[in-house]
Amino acid sequence: MGEVVLYIAASLDGYIARTDGDVSWLDAYQGEDQQTDYEAFYETVRALVMGSRTYEQILSFGDWPYAERRTYVLGQRRLPVPSGAEVTFYAGGPEDLMRMVRAFTHSDVWLVGGARVVGSFLKAGLVNSLRLAVVPVVLGEGIALFERSLGGLSLELEGEHRFESGIVELSYSVS
Repeated sequence: MGEVVLYIAASLDGYIARTDGDVSWLDAYQGEDQQTDYEAFYETVRALVMGSRTYEQILSFGDWPYAERRTYVLGQRRLPVPSGAEVTFYAGGPEDLMRMVRAFTHSDVWLVGGARVVGSFLKAGLVNSLRLAVVPVVLGEGIALFERSLGGLSLELEGEHRFESGIVELSYSVS
């Protein structure tokens, strides 16, 4: 059975976005080598799980980038669905959601989102691995990758990859 993979970029000080959700600070660090790495990862996933705020943020970028993948959005709100997107809104807990996802696919699942979604999946023991692209910028404040309540989370380093842009991708298994 495939893994649930948290694949995300964060600033050196642990933020995934500015306080207002802006991620334009990532634009200066986009490189062809990172795109190739992302594309290889994306080929392994058949479904995405994300929170509603992340979903809204992605909608604001324009065209839906995940048209070939089923997307599950956690939250109470019903939000617009882009043309060609296969989106399921889900208001329950992560364990029940993963049962639904596994009924659809046994391939890897990409966990996308902020601290609340990431925290709920980690606390439920549903995340197998974490791929963290550490971007060489300090934001000083913003939306944190992890909730404070995750203190004591144990990870095992599986590998690292340095990109020309200065980004370092760290791969961990979740113990």
